[in-house]
Amino acid sequence: MPAKPRPRKPCIKCGRLITNSNYDRHLRACGGRDKTLRKIKAEWKQSNGKYKCPHCDKEFTKAGIGGHIWRMHTEEGKSFDPSFGYRKGTRSAWNKGLTEHIDTRVKRNAITIREGYENGTIKRRKGFKHSKETKKKISDWQLKFLEKNPDQVLYRKFHSSKESYPEKRFRKSLEKAGIQGWIYRYPAGIYEYDFAFPELKLDVEIDGSTHLKPEVKKKDIRRDAWSRSQGWSVARFTAREIKTNLQDVIIKLEKKIEELKNSSVV
Repeated sequence: MPAKPRPRKPCIKCGRLITNSNYDRHLRACGGRDKTLRKIKAEWKQSNGKYKCPHCDKEFTKAGIGGHIWRMHTEEGKSFDPSFGYRKGTRSAWNKGLTEHIDTRVKRNAITIREGYENGTIKRRKGFKHSKETKKKISDWQLKFLEKNPDQVLYRKFHSSKESYPEKRFRKSLEKAGIQGWIYRYPAGIYEYDFAFPELKLDVEIDGSTHLKPEVKKKDIRRDAWSRSQGWSVARFTAREIKTNLQDVIIKLEKKIEELKNSSVV
């Protein structure tokens, strides 16, 4: 049996029918204009029943085309931040911490969704894939966010703070050789360098076996490209080299340091 429709009442500013539970929140945010119900032209309708956006040619349902145009193609919509209240702390999700076992509203929504899956009115998005354009937008947004909030980088949040054996051995060799000017785990943008020489702009990385994986290699290439774009040089040594041929590693590092010092003098 389908769930009963929730009672609604018209907004005194824009006239839209709003559910009673959302009315106060809508009223505070409403500027007297209906953001989603735009004038939809008949010529936008396609043979498949969807409506093509006159600005970007993307297709949407009749219910979604108005919101898309306002959100993506108007100055007001572009500047609108739907998560502002959550970030500021003045808003919180109404169902946070609730389950269908302790809240009738959550239970009602869960039943409606289950029935929708069973009768086909709600389609599962299993196997859904973003387009390359969308993936790039998501990636660019994530990068900008992490550059502004480096403390939110997952690697930094969950990476073990414990010094690995190769790092410890390498550090002791630096101290024994009298090599100075380095900082252990130096923050740089969204990354963290194993051993950095800030004055020389030299990043020294100690790579374990995980860096042999193809997906990790791609990340290392992207990371090194970013470092070089910031004027840094990168020297990578494997954990195996540290364990079996440490003296040669130190000699190579000393040569690299000497090269950078001479180039800075010139």
